[in-house]
Amino acid sequence: MVVLFVEESRSTIMSPLHSVQRDGIEMDTAAGHAASIARIEPGPFWCPFGAFGLGPFGHKDPVFNKEVKRDMAAWKGIVGKSYTSDEFDAYCHTLHWSAWRPSFIVLHNTGAPSLAQRPDGLTGKHIQNLEAFYRDTQKWSAGPHLFIDDRQIWVFTPLTVSGVHSPSWNSVSIGIEMLGDYDTEAFDSGRGLAVRKHTVSAIATLSAVLGLDAGTMKIHREDPKTTHACPGKHVRKLEVIQDVQDLIEARHHGAHLTHPDP
Repeated sequence: MVVLFVEESRSTIMSPLHSVQRDGIEMDTAAGHAASIARIEPGPFWCPFGAFGLGPFGHKDPVFNKEVKRDMAAWKGIVGKSYTSDEFDAYCHTLHWSAWRPSFIVLHNTGAPSLAQRPDGLTGKHIQNLEAFYRDTQKWSAGPHLFIDDRQIWVFTPLTVSGVHSPSWNSVSIGIEMLGDYDTEAFDSGRGLAVRKHTVSAIATLSAVLGLDAGTMKIHREDPKTTHACPGKHVRKLEVIQDVQDLIEARHHGAHLTHPDP
């Protein structure tokens, strides 16, 4: 995906995600999950397909453009606030899922930007750029629910409505995006470990508040309509589930939980 923003009088393309809408279905782009980041200087520049009304091979796509127009008025808004793990837990306990209720959680990673490309994590400006990209460029109705970095948990799409993040499961799941490229960056040390801890905490909170079995969590590459290895080879699903279950158990003073099968 592409997000434009102005920084020091220069425009920047940020490509954090990985899909386009076509005939009402979110589809993975041929460029894969780890789209590139490029500086725009005066003159011609390259941008990934799907941006500015381009189809999946860089040409005008009337089907894509038709879908853009149809989805335009359906934007669900964003929360746009960041929380510590404890604050996020308290926030979730104030919510009510009356109109829509998810069945499980889907875990993603941004790929690009990576942790190295965001040394200070995600900022409010980055979140605003993402909103503009999903709403105004992609013309989607929503985006993922959470963006998590090594410092905080950003609530993006309201947790009480469905989002857009995984083509098979948008209507039934919460989507969580972790900042980082976990094909190349560590998920068990340094900043990656901090992202992991915040993510585990967020999943534990959502599982408890919504009454979800943490073992039902999915990773994006399990979606049959997805063709790339999100959230990266260093993110091992069963280890994350184990971490979540251990945290839930600790928070609830030893309540019995069933661990996932190896």
